[in-house]
Amino acid sequence: MKAKEKIIRSAFVLLIMSALLCNLSYPISISNPLLCDMFKKDNIPNDYYPIVGVATDNVDANGNPINGHLSQLTPNIKDGNYTYVIACNTKNYVEIEGKVLEKYQTCEDFGYAYVINMSDKENAHVKSPYSTLPDKYYNELCINILAFLVGGSGLIYCDVKDGDCNSDEGCMFKFIGTGSGGSAIDSNAHVYHCNTSIFTSPSQYKSVCCKLLVNPEGEVIIDIKSSIISQNETYLQLGMYSQFLVSLYNPSSKPQSVTLELGTTNDENGKIFKNFIWFSGKGAASKRETITLKPYERDYVIVNIFGGKVGKYKLYILKDKDGEKIKLYEINVTVLPSSTIGISEESPEFGQVFMLAILICASMLLYRKL
Repeated sequence: MKAKEKIIRSAFVLLIMSALLCNLSYPISISNPLLCDMFKKDNIPNDYYPIVGVATDNVDANGNPINGHLSQLTPNIKDGNYTYVIACNTKNYVEIEGKVLEKYQTCEDFGYAYVINMSDKENAHVKSPYSTLPDKYYNELCINILAFLVGGSGLIYCDVKDGDCNSDEGCMFKFIGTGSGGSAIDSNAHVYHCNTSIFTSPSQYKSVCCKLLVNPEGEVIIDIKSSIISQNETYLQLGMYSQFLVSLYNPSSKPQSVTLELGTTNDENGKIFKNFIWFSGKGAASKRETITLKPYERDYVIVNIFGGKVGKYKLYILKDKDGEKIKLYEINVTVLPSSTIGISEESPEFGQVFMLAILICASMLLYRKL
């Protein structure tokens, strides 16, 4: 009798698992089934799918590849002008491939998952999509889903993060660079193995983090991407302006809209500072932006900050949901004195006309830059 009960229970469990996998009743959300690693190009395991080549002969103390350049894969992988290959294992959920696109093509044009920008198709440096440095990197590295479970739908989502990936993500590679504009880590970058021992602090590198989602649904994911903001702090000089990106991603199979708003404190400093923050593209008075995203679409909005008056201020990024304003981020902004002639920390509080002139100048400079 006990043997029969075990058989019945096992059959029931198998039936439930089959129903889930075939998407008969419930959506599946698989966390972190995407595992990536670097292998010698002639020693890639059978259950790993090659994504992109890594040209390097350097390794760290533990033998992990470091200081590499990305290259597109050749038809015969073993003949490629690279030493290693980044390949990914999806735990048998999906077959994938990597693709380096031509100049001015985008991953979204083909329905592929975007990974990172490359300086060329061969022997390339990499650049974070959130970098504001002027390096011109036109070739996008994408991941394409070739096959999927019957009855299932899904996507691969990759993001660039400071330090290490989250526990529900797989690390594809780490990178660090200098950028043509000076000291930075998100442009003109070389590629490193995710388990390298060469870094001693998470502030020294960024990681490309990916995950595979099966039948994904959920609210828009909102995040700040910036090389000027550290630990929710940023500094700029009087009379200068800066900007950062707010990243938005729709993980749902349905279109979604989200409304963002820029806010400050209600005190005198907040009222002054509110004149010096705005969303790019719609004038200096733009403090509110509604973004509509297609299924699985990623988009960005740019926030501008102008150092109009020396002082310490707070910048809030808020989301409007059902008429309620939800605070997403609080950023401390410090405007430092400038040595520029005619502008100093002793400058009196701006009059309305002078303030308007400064905002117009800042807008003109921004539009010229964009």
